[in-house]
Amino acid sequence: MDKTFVFIIFLAVAIILVVFNYLHKRHIHYNPDDLRKSVQKILEKQNGKPINKADFLIELKRAYRCSHKEANYLLGKAREHGFVTLVDGEVRLKA
Repeated sequence: MDKTFVFIIFLAVAIILVVFNYLHKRHIHYNPDDLRKSVQKILEKQNGKPINKADFLIELKRAYRCSHKEANYLLGKAREHGFVTLVDGEVRLKA
C-alpha cells in the first residue's frame, strides 16, 4: 500500500504540473511599449510601405518567438492600442 500511495501522489503532482504549464503558456505576456517598438521596427524595414499581413505575422513570430495564433493575438492588440491598421490584408502604421 505504501508504494501505491507514493505512485498516486507522484501522478497527481505530474498532472498538476501539466495543467499549470498549459494554462501558463495559454496567456502570452506582452508590454504595450515593447509591442509598439517591435511593430515599428518591422514596418520600418518596409520604408513606410504597407506589409502583407502574412509577412507581418511571420516577422512578429520571429520577434516574440511565439506561435502563429499568438502572433495573431499580438496583431489584434496592436490594432486595439492603435499602433497599426489593417486595410485589404495589408498592415500599416497608424498615423
